[in-house]
Amino acid sequence: MIQAWIKANLGFASESNADKPQHYEKVPVPESPSLPKGMDLPGKGRDRIVEGDSTDDTDFTFSDLFPTNPSFMLTYLSPIMPAADNRVATASVITLNGLFGLTMMCRKRNPRFGTTPFVLKLHSVLRKVAGSLVFSCSLIEGMRICLPYDPWIDEAREWRNWAIRNGDRPGWWFGAIGWYEPLSTQYWLALVSKRTSNDLIAKKKAVNKKNMGIHHNAGFGVIVHHYPPPLSETLSIFTEVRQHNLFRQKTLLDTKLKHVSELNKAERIDKNLEGEIAREKALEDSGIEIEEPELIHLPDGVTKSEWDASEDMFHMAWTRCESDSK
Repeated sequence: MIQAWIKANLGFASESNADKPQHYEKVPVPESPSLPKGMDLPGKGRDRIVEGDSTDDTDFTFSDLFPTNPSFMLTYLSPIMPAADNRVATASVITLNGLFGLTMMCRKRNPRFGTTPFVLKLHSVLRKVAGSLVFSCSLIEGMRICLPYDPWIDEAREWRNWAIRNGDRPGWWFGAIGWYEPLSTQYWLALVSKRTSNDLIAKKKAVNKKNMGIHHNAGFGVIVHHYPPPLSETLSIFTEVRQHNLFRQKTLLDTKLKHVSELNKAERIDKNLEGEIAREKALEDSGIEIEEPELIHLPDGVTKSEWDASEDMFHMAWTRCESDSK
């Protein structure tokens, strides 16, 4: 009875289960979106639906009696936080909270008689710190409602429509929060980050498609034109290549080419020749004979593949070599 009276006065519920038509029970309950990969939290919402007589002896928690709408930073205002899909009410709460924080930071209080200067200074510092925290929370929450995609808004709107289809009249301020449990903050962050990364990938693909100049010509296939990249991108590529070349140049000058100059050019050439002579002598001492390969000049108009595939050309060349040797 207490639960029904509280929900009726707060706008959570307006009719009893006995007054609802029977066919409304067949309406599927909306569920939370599928969890991102790597998260094992179950979908929420279905456990809040109470079937049968609501006067049974069931243990209700404090959150069941007083459900609260989600908030990212204004958790201390959860009891009065409006539904996520009610942007007007949410913006009003955020604005009033921000003004309260500014008042705490800027307002000067008249000291009471007998108050020491240390206590006055301490009260001023604490008031400014608390006001700055309250104002910062309002700024962050205001940035949240400006996001193009908010899972809490979609969830609240879906459950509000579901409650209306089932004969309930959810309140304008709190919405249908009495029928479901909102998404957790961790789940909300995962969905927003996933949506943001997908949007970035889609924008990158659109830019690449625009640079390639892919246009569909009606009835004549696809026309592809290549457009040069913008000047800023070209300058960034040039700067990156130049820095890489300068780094390689500095590395070579500090290591392999550190002692290379025109003054020791003859000495370096002599060392290279001495090294080649020493290698040839070592090969001769080892007994390995190295013969220079004989160059074969193919006839005009004959490729190497045709030469390898034709046996007639091989016999002709062999006969010519034998005749030349005789």
